[in-house]
Amino acid sequence: MISMRRLLKVGFALFITGLIFYACLSQVNIHELGVALGRAKLGWIVIGALCSFGILFVASMQLKLLLPRFGQVLYPKMFQIVAVFSMVINLVPFWGGHALLIYLLGKKEKIGKTVALSMLTMEQMAEGFGKVFLFLVVTLTMPLPIWLKKSMDVFLAAILLAYVVLLLSALFLKKSKWVEHSHRPWVSYFLKFVNKWAANLHVLRDWKKSLASFSLAASMKFLEVLAVYCVHQSFDLNFTLVQAFFVVAVLGIAIALPLTPGRVGIFEGSALLIYQYLGLPTSEALGLGLILHAVHTLPAVITGYICSLLMGVPIKQLDINSDLSVQTAY
Repeated sequence: MISMRRLLKVGFALFITGLIFYACLSQVNIHELGVALGRAKLGWIVIGALCSFGILFVASMQLKLLLPRFGQVLYPKMFQIVAVFSMVINLVPFWGGHALLIYLLGKKEKIGKTVALSMLTMEQMAEGFGKVFLFLVVTLTMPLPIWLKKSMDVFLAAILLAYVVLLLSALFLKKSKWVEHSHRPWVSYFLKFVNKWAANLHVLRDWKKSLASFSLAASMKFLEVLAVYCVHQSFDLNFTLVQAFFVVAVLGIAIALPLTPGRVGIFEGSALLIYQYLGLPTSEALGLGLILHAVHTLPAVITGYICSLLMGVPIKQLDINSDLSVQTAY
């Protein structure tokens, strides 16, 4: 039985998707859009898709690095988990993929859900520093509009604040004695959870591992940039690698909130505005957005589906009831 809450979420997501697509298509000539799409060279698109596929291997290395010492997950298994996680975050809105990752690592791999949450926290922190890498390259290499500079400044401030909070948590909350002085069960339970979560932020207490994690995150962003550059080449555009950095950086801000399934609509609408800013006509800009979304998403979705079959995860029965809970039938 589908809950009313889930129906409302799906309805809202589909409404946003349809609204954005209508706004995009109302600006373009369908014939010109078809001509622009027909001009794309398949070879460059395939190379771009391979770059996106390569992100899964780097992400698997990063998640292995974030494992606690007692966690034993072999790389092939970790690759499967990352692939399924990437598939779901590219299909399901409202952070459903993150909930699934906690489930797969915490329960299926028996690491523990709190430990898995710690790993996800560190992964998101590394992702934030990957975006900082993009922002620095863009800021240092090309002029930016004021609104974009302010957006990047806000994003950077948020990432640095989050890092400071997490670092202090990792250093000072891992052995807190508050639990011993609490007489209320729910307070004691919450503090035990916080202690265990903070204790497993082990990478933040090790500068070498932190540097390695942030480097892997930057590598994934660079692969995204290469994928975008290949799509530009498929359209015979005279865009530099720096402009590919710009596209990935701005798209990262625009699609940060997963409000629609697969970010459909939001991705294309954002790409349309970005390429219009870079001087392309509307039809070609939307065509680029459509191809770019396919290159960005399809490798993860196809690989994730194959890995879900190998793992025995029945994705068709996935039921996401909230942002932090996943119920899957086995």
